[in-house]
Amino acid sequence: MTSPKVLLITLPVNSYGGVSSYNNGVLSSDKIDIIQFRNNSGKYDNFILKAFFLLIDIFRLLIKLITKKINIVHINPSLNLNSFLRDSIFVFISKLLNKRVLVQWHGWNPSNNNLTKGLFLKWLKLTFFKADHTKFLYQELINNYMLLGYKKKISLGKTFVSTTYDNSLLKVNHDAKNIRLLFLSTVSVNKGIYKAIRLFEILKKSHTGLELKIAGKGPAFNEVSEFVKDKEGIEMLGFVSGNKKSEVFKNSDIYLFPSDYEGMPISVLEAMYFGLPILTTKVGAINDFFEENLMGFSSHRDAYIDDMQIHLDYLIKNNKTRKNIGIYNNNFITENFMLKNVLLEIENDYISILNDK
Repeated sequence: MTSPKVLLITLPVNSYGGVSSYNNGVLSSDKIDIIQFRNNSGKYDNFILKAFFLLIDIFRLLIKLITKKINIVHINPSLNLNSFLRDSIFVFISKLLNKRVLVQWHGWNPSNNNLTKGLFLKWLKLTFFKADHTKFLYQELINNYMLLGYKKKISLGKTFVSTTYDNSLLKVNHDAKNIRLLFLSTVSVNKGIYKAIRLFEILKKSHTGLELKIAGKGPAFNEVSEFVKDKEGIEMLGFVSGNKKSEVFKNSDIYLFPSDYEGMPISVLEAMYFGLPILTTKVGAINDFFEENLMGFSSHRDAYIDDMQIHLDYLIKNNKTRKNIGIYNNNFITENFMLKNVLLEIENDYISILNDK
C-alpha cells in the first residue's frame, strides 16, 4: 500500500478564521507526511498584484508537485470569486500532473450561486468536478452539488475544536445581574455583528448589568468600534487566540451567533466546548446538528432579533438552564468535534483516496 504524501494548500501568513484553524489542525498530523503550500495571491486586494502573485503561486505549485513526489493535493475553497478561480486553477494543475485531489468546501455564500451557472458551471466541471473526493460541511450542499452533475466520491466533512484549549473551570455566572454576552467571530455585517449589538441594547433596558464582549477582527471592525464607543456595557476586545481566547470564553455566559450564512462555524463549536448556551441563526451545518432547547435556541436570520429577545431574557433569568445547556454542549463537542477524532477521519480520507482505483 502506497503511503500518502500530501500537499495542503493553505492561506497566506497571518490569516485568521475557520479555514486557517482547520489547516493548522490538519498540519498537526503525525501519521501522514503533509507539506504546507501557502498561496500568496490571497493576501492582496489589488487586481494586478493578485494576478501577478497568482502566476508566481502557479509556478511554485508546479515545482512542489514535481520535485516533492506529492501524490495528494488537499484544497479548501470557498464559494467566492477569488477562491473559486484561484483554487480551481490549483485543482486543474494537480489533475494535469495526475495527482489525487481532495476538496473540502468551507464557505458557501448563497449570493455567489451565479458561480455554479453558465460559463462558471462549465469551468467548475473542468476543474473541481475532477477532484477524487469532495467534502461539504452540511448535507444540503452535497445534494445541490450532485444535482449540478458531480459523480465522484462525496461526503460530509467536519471542522473541529483544538485540543490545545483549556476548558477546565468552565464558568457559569451565578449572578443574573451581571451576565456577559459574547460575539466572537469575524467582525462583519454578514456575521451579524449589528444584530448582536441591537439584541444587547434591547435586553440592556431590563437587565442593567448586562455586558457584551466583541472579539475578533474583520472588515467592519473600525466602523463597529466607532459605533459602540459611547455605548455602555460593550467592549471591543480585538483579535484573540490561544490562552486569551480561552479566557474570553470562560468569562462569558451566553454566545451570540447571528450570521447570515455559514459552513460549519468553528466559533460555535468552541463556545459549546466551553459550556456556553448558543443563540444562533439557522445557517449551514448548524441545521444538521443543532438541537433546539438542549443546545440553546436558533432562528431564521431575518427573525433573529425578534425571536432571541424572549430566549435571551429566559437564559439571563435562569442560571440552572444555562448550566444544564452548558454541560450538554460540552459533552456533545467532546464526543463529536475534537481535533483528534476529526483528524483521524481526514487521515483515513487520504489513505482511501490514494488507494482507491
